Amino acid sequence: MIGITDTTYPWVCQEVSSADSARVWLTAEIMDIQPGAKSGVPDGHLAEKIEAVSLLEDSMRRNIYFCVPVSPAFVDRDRVASALGIRRNLAAFHLDKLAERGLLNVMYRRVSGKTGRGAGRPRKLYQRSGTEIGVSIPERNYGLMTQLLAAALEAAGKRPHRKLALAARERGARLGQETVATGGPVRSRRDARAALVNVLVNQGYEPYLKSRAVYMRNCPFHPVVGKHRDVVCSANTAMMTGLTDELDSARLAAKFEPADDRCCVVLRPSATTG
Repeated sequence: MIGITDTTYPWVCQEVSSADSARVWLTAEIMDIQPGAKSGVPDGHLAEKIEAVSLLEDSMRRNIYFCVPVSPAFVDRDRVASALGIRRNLAAFHLDKLAERGLLNVMYRRVSGKTGRGAGRPRKLYQRSGTEIGVSIPERNYGLMTQLLAAALEAAGKRPHRKLALAARERGARLGQETVATGGPVRSRRDARAALVNVLVNQGYEPYLKSRAVYMRNCPFHPVVGKHRDVVCSANTAMMTGLTDELDSARLAAKFEPADDRCCVVLRPSATTG
């Protein structure tokens, strides 16, 4: 048991038990409850989220998590071990720990394509799950407010949509400016594309290159997309347009190409690319 006392506010005392997975107790003075009462104590769901996030504190496990692709692809322990230069049993250990907490999906499949006798045992494969984990203490619910604002925009007609698109485009341009300001001048197409990818990585898009185009595995706004696709995707496309316009020497253009397993925007070589 670890006791933490705030010396500025001595009436606050937090006790975290490793056996009870980050259960936090507040004294009667702050919660107006009797000591030992469970009102105000984080519930099991929050404790599970804290435990899941703590798994990624280990740098090796974090690298393994990001090495595993988002759906529809699956990988086995051999591929992860080879990519990171580690032993297979170590890769399997960390993969299974991540799967236990729901951060990875698991399936068994024969990768040889053979069936019947002599086909060998099915191999254990891993895939990044769709589980979203966010922890804030005290808890915040920005997603709910985003849902409300998106619903209000949809009900307000076209003019607010245009204003949102303009704001999103300006924000994309500002992201490009900030990246150049911190990363140095852009002197070539390669510099511009490196700066652009840096923005995408820092904003959580998980970009990857395919057939000269930049795709993004993750949509940072996915929780809102389901109910407000038009509002969110149009704003996202506008923001990517502002970014590519700002870094125009990258010669990439934002295209709206929706898909279920990735971001709706694809950055393709622009018509001026030679």
